[in-house]
Amino acid sequence: MAAIVVRVVGVLVLLWSSIGLAAAGIPGREAPAFEAALEQWLADDEAGSLPELAGLAAEGNAAAQMLLALIDRTPSLQGPWLARLPRAERDALLRRPEEATPRNWMAAAVAAEPTAALWQRFWEGEASAELALDFAEAGEPDMAARVLLVRSVQRRSGLAEHAGAPGFPPALRALALLDPLGPPEDETVRPIDPEDPQRGYLETPPPDALLGQWLMSAPEALPVAAFCRDACGGAPSCALAAYRALGGHAGVIATAAPSARLIDPARFAASTRGQCALLRRVLLRKDARGRASLIAATRKVDACFADHLEAEAQRYATGNGVNAINDAGANTGTNTGTNTGDGG
Repeated sequence: MAAIVVRVVGVLVLLWSSIGLAAAGIPGREAPAFEAALEQWLADDEAGSLPELAGLAAEGNAAAQMLLALIDRTPSLQGPWLARLPRAERDALLRRPEEATPRNWMAAAVAAEPTAALWQRFWEGEASAELALDFAEAGEPDMAARVLLVRSVQRRSGLAEHAGAPGFPPALRALALLDPLGPPEDETVRPIDPEDPQRGYLETPPPDALLGQWLMSAPEALPVAAFCRDACGGAPSCALAAYRALGGHAGVIATAAPSARLIDPARFAASTRGQCALLRRVLLRKDARGRASLIAATRKVDACFADHLEAEAQRYATGNGVNAINDAGANTGTNTGTNTGDGG
């Protein structure tokens, strides 16, 4: 097969744009009370952090409102303490009080932080290339990638014409070559690296040895690499097990921090909550019966990662034979993801 080629124009512009917007800051993000609550949440202390965040959100802190909104809509961000709460108590912590039905906080955050409207558009079902580029311009490149993944699952055309835009995610440039209207016409191209799993969209995916190198070094795979270094001694087999358990390239992309401007991606990837979220994202891909088979299949690739999956599943056990892994997900509305086990 002819060499796979891709556009790379504008990557540096995207990086500088993201840095500039992130520096502007989300209102309330630098408040000491928010930082303290965020640190607790990243340490997986939901009982201590979520009431504090709820109080800040009620006082008008846009950062707290956005974080609670993202937790509300993203089951993998909901730990066992939250998952076991009755729905009414979960709503009281995560949602804006209303006379009738509690509402997600994102709409309230728009007044102080207009980019909050981008998540509203996504949750309402929009998966346009324009929305992806808007996320990228707002300093949220990982959300830009998630939007394009949803669009690719819907097999909709129109990506090729945007492939050269500054905000087009490099991690998904191969999708432009699959545009039903044809690949981009441009001479500013380069081959996809041999170890890049984007090759799997178009031809034979890279061999495990090269894929393992990519997973342990690529920015897109930061959460996987951080987990495997911290929990499994940096074994490439751990990264390969995570890759397969997450469903491949799209699942890995979806493990990023919920908002790069709210939480530094490296900080999230290294945190207890971030690493538990990666495990729960895997577990959410299956029901209880399928979960046992998934863990067994994962164990054949890497026992360490399988052990952590099993331990994470046990954290959600209620003691009466019921597992709360999927219960909290029922509180999040429609799943607009890419079969990656999440609704955010």
